[in-house]
Amino acid sequence: MQLAKRAFSRAVQFSEWHVSHLLLGRPLWLQNRFRQRYEALCFADYKHLRNGNPEVGESLWMERNLRKGDVVLDVGANHGIVSLECSLFVGPTGKVHAFEPAPRTRACLIRHLMINHINNVSVFGVAVSDSVGTAQLRVYENATGMSTLSASQTDHLAGDLIEVPTVTLDLHCEEHGIRTVDLLKLDIEGHELFALRGTSKMLMTKRVRAILFEVGDRTCRHAKVDPQQLFMELQTLNYDIYTIQGSGDVGQRLTRLPPTPFAQNFLAVPVQ
Repeated sequence: MQLAKRAFSRAVQFSEWHVSHLLLGRPLWLQNRFRQRYEALCFADYKHLRNGNPEVGESLWMERNLRKGDVVLDVGANHGIVSLECSLFVGPTGKVHAFEPAPRTRACLIRHLMINHINNVSVFGVAVSDSVGTAQLRVYENATGMSTLSASQTDHLAGDLIEVPTVTLDLHCEEHGIRTVDLLKLDIEGHELFALRGTSKMLMTKRVRAILFEVGDRTCRHAKVDPQQLFMELQTLNYDIYTIQGSGDVGQRLTRLPPTPFAQNFLAVPVQ
């Protein structure tokens, strides 16, 4: 029964995607639970984002824990699903810095900010890493959320390589006068460890209040990273790691990361 439901849902989504292109020449505009508007660049993204932010627990956690005036760094902003929501949570006195190095995806993000009349989100066309310079970004036109700095391509997709500038968050925060980061969101397809290493000064001084980071066994393998390295890096910096429940509540404190064949988000906060 579940297989039949999933097949029917996929057929509906497939029809919506192609009919909208046939009649409108573009995908349908979608809405999240706050009625913010956005669109997808490819069918894979449409399936993922059709009903708003698919990471409901993370969205609820952010809504409950971010305050007006907070500072959010959205690393791997993609279409801007997290940036759009956080723009509301931190209010006009808050700041969201969205990092998206892929040109086509970044243009989509900027369009979403304009359409929703958002002016407290700044977009940076750089990749976040452990050093300042340039790097090769593999870009996937048919799965924009998979763009990565890892050397190898994914198991089932072929992507183009483009050169992009890289920055460390320690330097970025220094240059932009950011003393405290209330939320650092990391979703960069296996490169999270390197981004953390480029944030070591901020992390060692506990100037990052919370980190919402994704771990995927497959993406880590492509980046030649052991997922437990992320756990050990954060432990060394005196951050505890927790699961996030679908209700938005913080789950159990972890002593090691579990297997993540389909990728999963975790929460890290300074040890009290």
